[in-house]
Amino acid sequence: MQVTNLLLVVPRLNIGGAESYVFQLAKQLKVMDYNIYVASWGGLLANELKNMGITHYKVPIRLHKGLASMILEKIIRRHNIQLVHANSGAAGQATALACMRANIPWVYTAHGWLNFKEQQSNIAQAQRIICVSDYLRNRFLSEGYLDPQKLTTIYNGIDTATYSPTPENLSKGIHLREKWGVTKRDFLLGIVSRVARPNMKGHMDLLHLLATYEEAKNWKLVIIGKGKYLPFLKYKAWRFGIYDRIIFAGHHTDVPVALNAIDVMAFPSKLETFGLAAAEAMSMGKPVVAYAVGGLPEVVDDGSTGFLVEKNSIKALYEKLLLVHNDLTLQKRISLNSREKIIHNFSYSQTTDKITDLYNAIVTNY
Repeated sequence: MQVTNLLLVVPRLNIGGAESYVFQLAKQLKVMDYNIYVASWGGLLANELKNMGITHYKVPIRLHKGLASMILEKIIRRHNIQLVHANSGAAGQATALACMRANIPWVYTAHGWLNFKEQQSNIAQAQRIICVSDYLRNRFLSEGYLDPQKLTTIYNGIDTATYSPTPENLSKGIHLREKWGVTKRDFLLGIVSRVARPNMKGHMDLLHLLATYEEAKNWKLVIIGKGKYLPFLKYKAWRFGIYDRIIFAGHHTDVPVALNAIDVMAFPSKLETFGLAAAEAMSMGKPVVAYAVGGLPEVVDDGSTGFLVEKNSIKALYEKLLLVHNDLTLQKRISLNSREKIIHNFSYSQTTDKITDLYNAIVTNY
């Protein structure tokens, strides 16, 4: 059976892996003539969806599971939704209740690890659980709590047309550097991530790096994203004496332009189930230097499309960044390899085809 009416559910729609995933998926499905509806508590990306003609419902996904499930059920019945696609634990819990009452199937994408309680919860009742990397799927399999037949790996897809080093993006990137007070001679590191915890994504490691190594004393860093620990980072940058070398850019909905403005993606995240920000940077032809954690080795080919170093080794991270800084030929080679890998392995057309095939199979067999 061909699925035509779909509901995507995510807690919020600001910068973040699950948020970008839902935004890009909704956008692609809209182009493919699906009737797409999105439910979240809102955010900058929700406004962009509305501008594309995609109906967005504001639902308190994290605030009240029971109320959220009742609102989702009304949306399902109003639009004859055939399948719901939930993202995040809170969205999965509310979706499970709504779909049980409406008697329709649902899919859950695991963007991160589910603890024991979550694995034993309503999320386990989803018809299929999409894992965004083999690392995540294998970790679930090793725990043994989820039905192996329900687990499938479908990598996050990248919109390679949007995330492309086009002349327009390049020009806008140059202007953005100027706006940030960054010159052509400056070496600009970039990190795109919510600042949800002080060092989960490695923000503090980058501050330590800039403050410690002599060769990095003239480097600059742009932090794209917000979060409750952003004031803490600003304080630490001031204490380290590097505040004037840090650009706190906040939320930036035009991420491709921001990525064009940087020279390298520095991504010392402590845990990444996939590494969407790294993949997006690679699609823009930017070298990625990251810790070898989680699903990142499935995205970044060490020495070819970037560099992977041991987790928590700020020294090794610095050495690879210095290598990129000092070798323009290496930068160009990595840039070409990065873009090529994303196009061949992680393009959104490939991902969307796999997801829609899964939708149709689930609805047909439900």
